[in-house]
Amino acid sequence: MFNKKFLIWFFYLHFTYIKYIIITLFRIIQNNKMGKYNPDIIIDFLKFKDERGELAVADLEYDIPFDVKRSFWIYNVKQNQIRGKHAHRTCSEVLVALHGSFKVKVSYNGLDFTEYILDEPTKGLLIEPMVWCELYDFTNEAVCLCLASEKYDSSKYV
Repeated sequence: MFNKKFLIWFFYLHFTYIKYIIITLFRIIQNNKMGKYNPDIIIDFLKFKDERGELAVADLEYDIPFDVKRSFWIYNVKQNQIRGKHAHRTCSEVLVALHGSFKVKVSYNGLDFTEYILDEPTKGLLIEPMVWCELYDFTNEAVCLCLASEKYDSSKYV
């Protein structure tokens, strides 16, 4: 009745979507219990591994909570350099360490900071609008992929 590829595709999409909803709801409940709003979310991308190597999949429709309008990557960052050092008024971003690692410091109120270490190409950090973001402590040959919800517009930076 149903073709095997269709069933695999159907369950993959629904599982990914349900997983995202459950993780999001859990984080909202957890943050409400802690009395704080924490709009950043770690996104776990699907990964596959066999004798040929590894493959990570970012399904733009289900894994990324916005339409991607621009992508760029940061690389060859000199030692002790800081990237970012701004917030976006209306743009959301997902940051992914494609190679190597780096740290990301975010602030929702300008006073308190949370630090993340991105060191896996299967995880992305969602940065919502009006969240201050600094990227630093890049390892040699680190590559940071950024998926953005809007095209570049310097007038929308804070």
